Amino acid sequence: MCVCYTALGFPAYLLGISETQLQVKLTSRTMDSKWGGQTENIEVTLNCQQATQTRDALSKALYTRLFDYLVEVINNNTPVSYLYLTHFLGYWHQRADERHGNPPPR
Repeated sequence: MCVCYTALGFPAYLLGISETQLQVKLTSRTMDSKWGGQTENIEVTLNCQQATQTRDALSKALYTRLFDYLVEVINNNTPVSYLYLTHFLGYWHQRADERHGNPPPR
């Protein structure tokens, strides 16, 4: 298995779940199997590549939600005349009148 179990403690704490729950979600998935009108849940263990992709997808989803939250908070707490966009490479701001096609003052 390619998971470092000692590294799960702090992320699990931040997510508000147990280390075991995080481990299970990162290293397995549940499949629904339908056979003859019955549905059965089957837990499948992921290989290293699949577990890595799952970890990366979780990280991307968390980053996206955090980014959206921060942009919302910044936009809600700044003057209306400015639009603030935060970006992982830095940030930029643009005057509201520039957004509506008016050139910036010189």
